[in-house]
Amino acid sequence: MKIYNIAKDEVISGICGLGETNYEFTLDNIYPLLNKLDELRKLLDNKFYKRLERDILLGCLMPPLTLAFVNKENNIKDIGDLSSFVKKNISKGFILDGIQRLNTLKRASEKLEFNFKKEIYFNIIIAE
Repeated sequence: MKIYNIAKDEVISGICGLGETNYEFTLDNIYPLLNKLDELRKLLDNKFYKRLERDILLGCLMPPLTLAFVNKENNIKDIGDLSSFVKKNISKGFILDGIQRLNTLKRASEKLEFNFKKEIYFNIIIAE
């Protein structure tokens, strides 16, 4: 995952960033995080997201997902630190926003015309 920026959020005393990867990395590394928080919404009826599935297969750029991490240490100071943290801790993250879109991406990936190399963007939040 490539990280483009880093910013401090004073309200949550956290770090935010914008990252990019592709559908293949997302399905291999981020899709498994779907069920980590019981509080998150359950999946909606698949019919609601059929249009997004079709659009993904046509090459649409999906709106960014939000990937969040809990980190009690305040040791992330720059893009390099943020990038290292995300790479090292990807399996400990959780999907804060985009569960429905991520599940739709998984369904679309089962079709022959799916492009695993298509880019996808992430908002990244790290807070206590």
